[in-house]
Amino acid sequence: MTFKKKLTPSPLHADTGIRTAVVRARSALLSAAFVLPFLTIFATQLLAQPKIILQTTPGPTEIPLQAASNVIIDPLTGDITAIPDDPEACTGTGTGACDAQVDVISFNVNPSTVSQGQTFVASFNQRGAWECERTGLPGTTWDSSWATPGTGQFSVIVGSAVDPATYTLTLTCRNGTSGGAAIDSLSRSLVVNASSGGGTPQFCLDQGRVPPSAWTQELNADASAQSKVTQTWISAFGGTGFPFGDGINMRIRSNRYAAFFFNTGTEGQSGQINFSDLGASVINVRQGRAMVSLSACPGDFLPQSGTAALCRLPGVGSAIPNFGWRRSTAAPVTACVLPPNAEFYLNVTFITQETEGETNPNNWDWGCAPDAPPLACGWRMTHSFSP
Repeated sequence: MTFKKKLTPSPLHADTGIRTAVVRARSALLSAAFVLPFLTIFATQLLAQPKIILQTTPGPTEIPLQAASNVIIDPLTGDITAIPDDPEACTGTGTGACDAQVDVISFNVNPSTVSQGQTFVASFNQRGAWECERTGLPGTTWDSSWATPGTGQFSVIVGSAVDPATYTLTLTCRNGTSGGAAIDSLSRSLVVNASSGGGTPQFCLDQGRVPPSAWTQELNADASAQSKVTQTWISAFGGTGFPFGDGINMRIRSNRYAAFFFNTGTEGQSGQINFSDLGASVINVRQGRAMVSLSACPGDFLPQSGTAALCRLPGVGSAIPNFGWRRSTAAPVTACVLPPNAEFYLNVTFITQETEGETNPNNWDWGCAPDAPPLACGWRMTHSFSP
């Protein structure tokens, strides 16, 4: 069995050929104590030992060894090899012989009340778990069978297929299949109300036209008024609604997207959204290649085909200073066609050029200020149109 440098109560993988678990570690960094009559740094083989003790937190983790099993230490690499009594100890499928303590330290949903089509953020923190299960909200990305814990924060879109009701969301984490201290769970309530307009339509979920699950919507996209909530065209551009308004010193923080809701109405025949320098008055905001789309789905940046491809434009900024739209469907179509009186979103984010063509949103990488991730990215965004 070999110990990795960074010791946590995570699984020890079994060698299926000789049923020997191996975990690697440098002996100088190994935070494990052995129950031995003697031990020197020059030892290469320790005769039959009953167990290995890892000094984990909050308590030690004991791994019983096979009878008459020697412990071998490589003096050059520090690798430790031993044969556990349970060949699948700590693998998640064995008897849970390591009995590591699992704690779901925190679990929250924000907000705890949403309407159909809206999004909430689930965040959690756990220690010692081999796998976690999420239950309580079928038909969404919240529900998931046993899998590695993954990220501690992600967005969940509640579609119209989820009936209005109060739901109990439960996060359960475990190490192996044993009970007791090796499994823990927390539950939270989520109230889902009927749709009041806006939000994510069900067809967006069905077609996968959603943002990456680990990203969240930028609700404060005004760099000049950072506490202001900006979820609509009016809150961003002012005026009485699309296509009227002035502009916004836009900022979007790392792993977020802006989605400004509006009704396309019937005013104006064509127009463009312009991107220009923010100016010296706006600090701590980088300017980079923006990804822009006009879509019936919030946070939708998926590549489209045909004339719909014109409703998604990567690389907007200095090189491509504007994003155009029009009403007419007459050929040649040279800009995104907006239908009349339809609910739409102006979506903006920053995706790396290498991943912007991916059709799976979860494969996109945040594409601005990689050398300084805490910095926001943005542009001065204005709008002009022809009556």
